[in-house]
Amino acid sequence: MPQPRFHRLDEPRRAAMLHAAAEEFAAHGYDGASLQRVASRLGVSKGSLYYYFDDKADLFETVADETWRVMLPAEPVDLEALDTQTFWPTLRDELHAISRRTTEFPWAAGVAKILYHPTPSATMHEIVSRQFERSRAWIRAAIRRGQALGVVRGDLPEDLLAAVVMAAAEAADRWAVDHWGELSARDVVPLSDRIFELLRGIVTTADGVDGEQRTRT
Repeated sequence: MPQPRFHRLDEPRRAAMLHAAAEEFAAHGYDGASLQRVASRLGVSKGSLYYYFDDKADLFETVADETWRVMLPAEPVDLEALDTQTFWPTLRDELHAISRRTTEFPWAAGVAKILYHPTPSATMHEIVSRQFERSRAWIRAAIRRGQALGVVRGDLPEDLLAAVVMAAAEAADRWAVDHWGELSARDVVPLSDRIFELLRGIVTTADGVDGEQRTRT
């Protein structure tokens, strides 16, 4: 993680530093990214970056954290506040919003691509594990809430259902970032809709309710 002095920088300066680094990683990949080019773009010395970050891996993980920050809503969805009428529409709206923000920050797809195709090293393995655990924890919580509401099937254990959904979601995300350059801005939201329906189909039965609820009715 970055040195505490990084967090003491004013927000515009932190953002400029991370966005410059993000664009460098997105354009050249992890191995090809140059801290010298990042520093030159910022008008500082390469040594200045080491004042805030331990190494390239530290800078990349901080960039990945920044990607989450700009992609996700400022106010997280309160899953416990959702009911049977709002559960699916709210999740769909969140996916739409994330898709639109990806078009606003084109480097985000490039950073995600590095996470899906990391350099084979123990350090990168740890970074990728920490980054993906965020989305996995959220998926587990969403499934738990959906099962409690009866809008997600309850005939499979939560951990099994979560594992299947996470595998499908990560496969869809990997495809999207690998083909991001082929997608136009008009393609993004319709594609997110189709991915949403794919994932929703995994966790619901044909009539949209969980298996136990259908049996009872």
